[in-house]
Amino acid sequence: MAAPTELGTNVVVGIGSYTYTGYIVQSFGGPKPTGEVRKIKDENGATTTVLVADKGVTMSIDMIVKDGSDPTTIDLGDTITINSVAYRVTDVDTTSTAGEEMTVRIDGEKEDSMTYS
Repeated sequence: MAAPTELGTNVVVGIGSYTYTGYIVQSFGGPKPTGEVRKIKDENGATTTVLVADKGVTMSIDMIVKDGSDPTTIDLGDTITINSVAYRVTDVDTTSTAGEEMTVRIDGEKEDSMTYS
């Protein structure tokens, strides 16, 4: 399990082969276990076996872009590293309002069977 992310602190975020600083964490959700669960039942309908496939974890992180690099270059399928765990980006959403700093929300997934670099 990854180390917790302290909210409100400046973090180093790795995206692909680049490392960015200047992001302030607002919320971090994860890592949350995922997988496909299949129950095998006997002729009486009682569960006899449970199979779990495609195990992994998901996460979501909301950050303020204080003085970091422009997050609008992040694309689906890119890798993002949080607390030394590399995730595949499954969704990214940026918000920018006049007079306010840009915020970014990134969702990611790490299948146990995959290695991202």
